[in-house]
Amino acid sequence: MIRHKQTKSQLIESLGEVKSDWKDDFSVHFLKIIAGIDFNYNVSEIHLIQILQKDFDAGITFFRLVLEQSKDEFTETLKALFFNSQIGCGKNGFISNPNEYIRILKEYGLIDAINMLISRDYTWKEVIQERLKMGRGSAIKGQKRGKNLEDFVESFVSQVFENYEIRKSFRGAKGLTTAKADFCIPSTQNPSIVIEVKAY
Repeated sequence: MIRHKQTKSQLIESLGEVKSDWKDDFSVHFLKIIAGIDFNYNVSEIHLIQILQKDFDAGITFFRLVLEQSKDEFTETLKALFFNSQIGCGKNGFISNPNEYIRILKEYGLIDAINMLISRDYTWKEVIQERLKMGRGSAIKGQKRGKNLEDFVESFVSQVFENYEIRKSFRGAKGLTTAKADFCIPSTQNPSIVIEVKAY
């Protein structure tokens, strides 16, 4: 075996960008489905039923993007919308009663959102704004959601405990390790209660 030696400079010079396309097989398929949709008029319930009948997964993804929700957000939205319904929020629920399924989504505002979307003329500035929202905006949205939940929890903690510390590292029981927590009661040095707050 021949041994090859490389210096740090040689390694750095050989580094390059690993390029990748944002489209996977589903994305390519989804865009083909969307290209076949003709919305030159007001959208009605029958149009949405036809979309889901053609491809349920692509149709649901289309609805989710219209409503500007992440996959996790929309999953929880569907669960909440269909909670008191006789049909489920998934594909089988749609197949069992398409009219009822779309009625529930219509009441949530889906058809209004689609009609508003297709009736607008977009400028390049609005396109850039949408790209910012889907990239950086998605992360900021998550951060704000977490902060709002922390504030909500603190409103209760402050009523019960006189002393507590927020978003700091606390010492373990043996004093040898530290870990981060959102709330340490009464202090980070000798906590009796540690609370971690997460929003999904």
